[in-house]
Amino acid sequence: MSSPKLPQNFGRAFDLSSLKKPAAGTEPTQPGVAIEATPENLVSDFVSYSNKVPVVLLAWSARVPESLQVLEILNKLAANDGGTWRLGSVNLDKYPEMANALQVQALPFGIALIQEQGVPLFDAAHPEPQLRAVLNKVLELATEKGLKISGATPASAPTEP
Repeated sequence: MSSPKLPQNFGRAFDLSSLKKPAAGTEPTQPGVAIEATPENLVSDFVSYSNKVPVVLLAWSARVPESLQVLEILNKLAANDGGTWRLGSVNLDKYPEMANALQVQALPFGIALIQEQGVPLFDAAHPEPQLRAVLNKVLELATEKGLKISGATPASAPTEP
């Protein structure tokens, strides 16, 4: 069986560390549950937090039903992964200005943040197996960059003896 194909733009990255840092927000206590990303908490709860664990932001809109399906899948995967990565939910209906900050071209739009660096993941809906493959690559990249990923082993990820 072949591995799911990763999105074509997976290798592109851009630097978000130059964003102005607002006052620190409150730290969510439940890993694996999508956290609402806002203009006020984007840097403190997501960009800065990406120095601890990888962060995946999903930009979505109620006007694009496929984006809600991807959010549901990612929320499930985040819950199953027990805090090895953080999921941020970017509601572009509520915060349209965040589309420019994240360089959103189409919905659903996924971006990983690893050590304050943005890596575009996808700009279309994908099934769970492909999203799992993308997340496994994000975790692998984060480990290569020196992040210590603690918590549960991601589902379907190969374990080394």
